[in-house]
Amino acid sequence: MLRRSHLNLIGAATAMPPTLPSSESTEMFAQTESAKSELNIDRILSIETTEQDIDWMKRTLDNSLPQYWEQPDRGIYYIGPDREYRVPKSYEVVKLHANLFHRQLNQVYEHNRYDCDNFAFDLRDSFTRMDPFINSVGVMVDPENNHAYNVIVINDNPQRRYGTTYMWEPQSATEVDYQTN
Repeated sequence: MLRRSHLNLIGAATAMPPTLPSSESTEMFAQTESAKSELNIDRILSIETTEQDIDWMKRTLDNSLPQYWEQPDRGIYYIGPDREYRVPKSYEVVKLHANLFHRQLNQVYEHNRYDCDNFAFDLRDSFTRMDPFINSVGVMVDPENNHAYNVIVINDNPQRRYGTTYMWEPQSATEVDYQTN
């Protein structure tokens, strides 16, 4: 479990070239007997979304990350220019994409060259290149422990006035348990 008192949430975009060839994309997914159509990269990358405003996003982050509004030296703070967000409806589909991206990226950790922040920004950028793009995946940097994570916001319960936040370890493509102090 992560317990951090000083974290930064970064939402600014960076550029990255397309990297998702479809040749091996169907390997990691089990096909059901009822699914006769072939699973292809276009179906994997089409994630159903809802549109939310910045107030909804702030409520979501404030609800899941209690130190969210404490400023830079006191906790988590948000840096993001967007006023509107396209938010996935299903975490399962997002995990599928994140695992596929990790597998297709096939990048090896290199200390101080290609490390946690590069993995995190590349995963975040893969969502912003989707059609429709998704801008509710961010990067959280923990300067205390020199590590970066992805923050994934999902709208899995439209009746609530906020979404669900998941922490993602981009180097291993796994969900991590997260709590603030």
